[in-house]
Amino acid sequence: MKKRFAAVLTSLLLLMLLVPAAAFATGGHTVNGDLNLTSGTTLENDGYTWDASTHTLTMQDLTVTGTVKLPNQDCQINVKGNCSVGTIQGGSDAVTLTVKGEDGAVLQGNITVNGDLVFENLTMTDGKINNVNVNFKNVMSLHNSNITLHHLSWMTDGGIDLVGSQLTVKESKEFFGQFTVEKIAMDETSVVKSYLPMENYGHFTPNHLGEVNNYIAEPEGGSFQNKAPWEGAEDHWLTVVDKEGKIANHFILKATKEQCEISLKASPAEGGTVSGAGSYDMYSTATVKAGANKGYHFVQWQDEDGTAVSKDASYTFQVTQTQTLTAVFAKDSVTPAQPGSSDQGGSNDNAVATGDSSHMELWIALLAASMLGIAGTVVFRRRKA
Repeated sequence: MKKRFAAVLTSLLLLMLLVPAAAFATGGHTVNGDLNLTSGTTLENDGYTWDASTHTLTMQDLTVTGTVKLPNQDCQINVKGNCSVGTIQGGSDAVTLTVKGEDGAVLQGNITVNGDLVFENLTMTDGKINNVNVNFKNVMSLHNSNITLHHLSWMTDGGIDLVGSQLTVKESKEFFGQFTVEKIAMDETSVVKSYLPMENYGHFTPNHLGEVNNYIAEPEGGSFQNKAPWEGAEDHWLTVVDKEGKIANHFILKATKEQCEISLKASPAEGGTVSGAGSYDMYSTATVKAGANKGYHFVQWQDEDGTAVSKDASYTFQVTQTQTLTAVFAKDSVTPAQPGSSDQGGSNDNAVATGDSSHMELWIALLAASMLGIAGTVVFRRRKA
């Protein structure tokens, strides 16, 4: 037996050595070198498809170690899963590149374009973006995206525009970092975080930023100003400065959200307790809870007009205004005993019921044990005989 076990173990070890490590790898495809899509030919391979008629590249868990070379046309890249590229190179003219994510897609890499750049539903974990066409009107747009970079050099007068998105430009110890943008537009749900100063050629003033002037969350007391980065500099950057007027090396832009007060009360007051009152951001989610005291039960939540808004003791809703909610409780009902009812002594809980089966399991176990004992005795006697 020991010899057989040793032989099987040896065979398994030899099999593991013979099978290549790649066979155990899970998911993903790699293009070593460049992916050239400028030939006008439709391509399909493991991890990607290129539709030359619509200029659409679809990537699924793909790694490209070199450059993805796009034709001089408006192009679209659909990203699925986790993808990584060395560089995505757009056309030489001012053509538009749209990068769309599907189902939580993640992209990492560098992007260089000469026209508009649009992100939709995409997460980028690191990378570098360049458009060095000074005085052009091209825009970098973010829609429902979360883009993290170590270098942003968007030198066009079109600037950047965020809708429901977050842009983070982090400081890197490995790469040269930059946050170069002429102007910023963003809605009140978006956030811009930079760990580098905002640089540009000073083509605009704070007046061109509109409401964004009010979005400086950090540094405290900061503002937008046209400021010379050093003494004698020709350009005066439109940049974020701290309360002392110094160019900020780190800043955060986000809208200050209106606060709403949610007040709670119980009716009647002795009926129960309520929790969840407080200050909430406008359009945030709040949860209020009601707990009934002994002798009471919860009925419903009511608004200030007495309208029922929920019959759930734990009520979750979107905050759209300051308001007071009331948890309504009611006394538990008590049914009086009726003459001749079972409560008048018409039954005896201690009486033995005919056919009581409460110990049926015990009787079955005893019967089984008896049968096993008999069978054992028979077998023993036969062997002895």
